[in-house]
Amino acid sequence: MQINLNQQSQILVEEGIKKLKAINFKDRFYKHDATLWKKEEAHTSIINNSLGWTNVYDWTLAKLPEIKNFAEEVKNKFTDVVLMGMGGSSLAPEVLRVVFGKKEGYPTLHVLDTTNPTKVLEVQKEINLEKTLFIFASKSGGTVEPSSQFAYFYGLLSAKKQNAGDNFIAITDPDTGLE
Repeated sequence: MQINLNQQSQILVEEGIKKLKAINFKDRFYKHDATLWKKEEAHTSIINNSLGWTNVYDWTLAKLPEIKNFAEEVKNKFTDVVLMGMGGSSLAPEVLRVVFGKKEGYPTLHVLDTTNPTKVLEVQKEINLEKTLFIFASKSGGTVEPSSQFAYFYGLLSAKKQNAGDNFIAITDPDTGLE
């Protein structure tokens, strides 16, 4: 009997699903059971530290009213948003900016994933400092590039406005210096 590639793929998928069901993968995955991948403690502690994202859906649903209120406040108060990050902290926002573009009535998003002075000055010229929300994004809380961007823009805004900190927020992991 000859099996074409689609049939063979379907058989492999069905076998994989059976194996996952046999080990109760779904329930164990959402309970952060690191032994689904490795049994040794050296590995399971690393894996456990990497599974927090699995609760993002539930966390987001619980926070949705707060997120919507914050988004409305930003929309009403600011004309631009500058995300100051590097690498992983700015890749997703840049993709979203490119894919979705600018929505009428919302602030323009600028993603700074560089310390190139020309690019920083380019963004500076495009924005009204006093009407811009600056987002300091750093998982570790101490990344040099967004720290430098923050220092630069905070210094500029402090010279123009008494409560410059009102234009800044941070996204970081718990227990970092930035938190």
